[in-house]
Amino acid sequence: MLRGGYGREEGFVKGVAAIDPLKYVVIEDGKNPVWINRTIPEVKRVETLEDAIEYVSSLFNEQISVLKPAIGSKKIYIDATGGLDSRLISSNLKTAGFDFEFLNYPIFGPDAEIANILSKGLNKKLHVQTNLPAGDDYKEHIGEYDFGNNFYRQYPNPRWKLENDFEFSGARGECIDTPDIYSDEDISYMKDPRIIALVPHLCLNSIMTEKGKKEYTESIINFFEERLGVRRDKRMTEYEQTKFAQFTGGQFGDSNYNSGAQAHCYFYQLYNEWHFNHFISDISFDAKSCRKLTIALIKKIDPELGSYPFVSRRRTKRKSVNEISELPMQYGGYNGVKKILPKFVVNFLYSKMGRCFSKERLSRIDLDYYKEYLDIKELRRYPNLYSDILNRLYSLDIIRKTYGIN
Repeated sequence: MLRGGYGREEGFVKGVAAIDPLKYVVIEDGKNPVWINRTIPEVKRVETLEDAIEYVSSLFNEQISVLKPAIGSKKIYIDATGGLDSRLISSNLKTAGFDFEFLNYPIFGPDAEIANILSKGLNKKLHVQTNLPAGDDYKEHIGEYDFGNNFYRQYPNPRWKLENDFEFSGARGECIDTPDIYSDEDISYMKDPRIIALVPHLCLNSIMTEKGKKEYTESIINFFEERLGVRRDKRMTEYEQTKFAQFTGGQFGDSNYNSGAQAHCYFYQLYNEWHFNHFISDISFDAKSCRKLTIALIKKIDPELGSYPFVSRRRTKRKSVNEISELPMQYGGYNGVKKILPKFVVNFLYSKMGRCFSKERLSRIDLDYYKEYLDIKELRRYPNLYSDILNRLYSLDIIRKTYGIN
């Protein structure tokens, strides 16, 4: 069986393989399928920020020149948050003359505040999505299932009922920055950019059993060796590290965005289009680290959108894009505090923030079925703390039982 999909992720169903974007298959009656390999275009090496600005702008313009006549006069949605990636998308589409409104998922704090500032400042309506796990009405949403962190999760779609047919997302915008893993609370592990060193740090969850971690680590290392053509114990070049980050984004990235991509009729990401991703993969880290390139592009393309405040991982204090040239390499967050607090305290605080997982829904998951790979005692004890995993597990359990999947 064949399937397409967002990014370069691999499924967990044996015999179902993702179609490589550089291949196509010819199928004729009575004959075996024939795979045709396309020639991989060469990638330009870009060394300086100035050259990168012009180069990436031209790549955006190529996409816009094709999208504009295809969409025509139809109104679209653009994701609105307080961050830089959605701002750059807005800059491109606004400058190109698209008719748009803003859309976001339930967001809070500075993100929500700035999204509202953008909406009011540009006089654009702001729609707010929901993000819920699968429920008893799952059959009505069967085509909207996607997986995040290798668990099925559900993205019920009020967007199907919304007015506009098209949505543009800022997902994976860090592909034009240094790989996102270079802007973390702890970037010390990036001193050893080997697949075998990075995968355990980036791809494992503490809730997995040791057996689960071992099997999963080996499968993902094999995945990267096959897709990148790089040995697991070899230090990756800047180009290889960027491709590695692109793959991890598709496989392990923000599941809201991944599922949203599958859920929408016409969901588009300027950043994650294969042709664009391929051609920006060898821009030097010096030219794009600390979000220099993203910031410079917004200023160049639409200074009006650059004049509004933004927030980036709690590193900014209501400054506008036009006021800054780069961000700190490392950011501060609450994960350090969260790690030193007892789990029962975090579980309680999550409930106060409205991040709850109901006891009734928890009782309907056959957790014992997954005990070989997940610490089900922890899941039962702290359901709010692990609500993101339980939401996916609940959706997976419904599908598994409905179709008799073992």
